[in-house]
Amino acid sequence: MTAASPAPCHERTLLTQAELDGELTAAEAAAVAAHRASCAECQAAYRIIRAAKAAMQDPAISRTMPEASRQELLSKLRRPACRSALPAPYDSAAATPVPWRRASIIFAAGIAMTAVVMLLNLPARRDTGEAIVDAHVRALQPGHLLDLPSADQHDVMPWYAGKIDFAPPVKNLAEPGFPLQGSRLDYVAGHPAAALVYYSKQHPIDLFIWRSPDSSDGEPISEVRNGYNILHWTQGQMSFWAISDVSAPQLQAFVEQWRSQR
Repeated sequence: MTAASPAPCHERTLLTQAELDGELTAAEAAAVAAHRASCAECQAAYRIIRAAKAAMQDPAISRTMPEASRQELLSKLRRPACRSALPAPYDSAAATPVPWRRASIIFAAGIAMTAVVMLLNLPARRDTGEAIVDAHVRALQPGHLLDLPSADQHDVMPWYAGKIDFAPPVKNLAEPGFPLQGSRLDYVAGHPAAALVYYSKQHPIDLFIWRSPDSSDGEPISEVRNGYNILHWTQGQMSFWAISDVSAPQLQAFVEQWRSQR
């Protein structure tokens, strides 16, 4: 018996869509990202879908389309030239396999049509801060906080090898009162991320780290989301997001200690 072959790339495009919608688990998203690193076709699909989603996030297009313009657009979409680009109704009795390149075109056309409909009345999109809160709250559910319970950074650092494409800096801040508890693999706002877990007394502090090669170093920026304090900054071509329900001064002290330790 031969081993099952991996999914062809036109099927992986569906996984890319699910990845960008935050519908995959951290392990599934990391596997998709690892495949894409060596696949030009999936890289192109990722860029196209991400660009479309970014365009839809633009506040300039998040307003309701005027009714006259909406009717004009719908009228154009009903023209034969547009309708002929769509597949005929599916007939299971006469169905034949569709070549994958044609299937990819049909799928892309479906994505485009869906995008047009969404643009007619698009709500505000979630931002990274909201995604950080979601990831932190999800991790607080029983059994989700740690993949590797260890206070030894020499255990944590090699644990990430092969799971993400960068080496996150790991520090144990037990002496200043923020002991390392362990780590997990996460996926936040489209990024495979290392999540280091610290504690301040009985309060967990999540520190999310992911690659940000196009970012320059910057000082921490604070914000409050849903009752959680957040500090985020960029350093060494990485993005850092610390979040906890500790007080803002306490989280600031954690970040200062973390940044100052070599």
